[in-house]
Amino acid sequence: MKRRIVAALALPLIIAACGQNRDAASEEPVRMKPGLYIISSKGVGMMGMTAKTGGKEPREKEICLRSDGVSSWPRMFVRASIALDDDCAIPTPKRTGNAFEGTVYCPLDADDASGEAKLVYTGTIDEQRSDLSARMVLDIKASSGSNEDRMKIAAAGTLLKAIEVSMSAERKGDCS
Repeated sequence: MKRRIVAALALPLIIAACGQNRDAASEEPVRMKPGLYIISSKGVGMMGMTAKTGGKEPREKEICLRSDGVSSWPRMFVRASIALDDDCAIPTPKRTGNAFEGTVYCPLDADDASGEAKLVYTGTIDEQRSDLSARMVLDIKASSGSNEDRMKIAAAGTLLKAIEVSMSAERKGDCS
């Protein structure tokens, strides 16, 4: 009797563990189905969106994936999930199987700082769902300001490297 109870309790854990071991890169590539997708954030909200929404961090956003946009999904997902300046470059991500990875490059204001601001991301694709994790990588040196200001900028860069943002997009139906 005890073995049956233990087996019954262990089954959901075993099933959950199997789902976590997905190797999306080795899967046969699939195309996402066109339709209405809800992008949800986990953790700190949609990265960078706070300033554009008056301080309120959105947790969900809708995006319509049309048939002519399916091939550009990873770039579209990054652009829709993360508030980027117009001058940020999003090169075509590398896709292997149903996994993708890439980097967003954003220029710095040369009057204030020199260096590089990058957003490194990885993700997976299914026919009706996509997941994305992103981390900011900063190599910034203050061009002006006091020693204290320069130390604050360095500390902020170190802090941002430790923050990982996770997003998911799930198909909810057809676009209207």
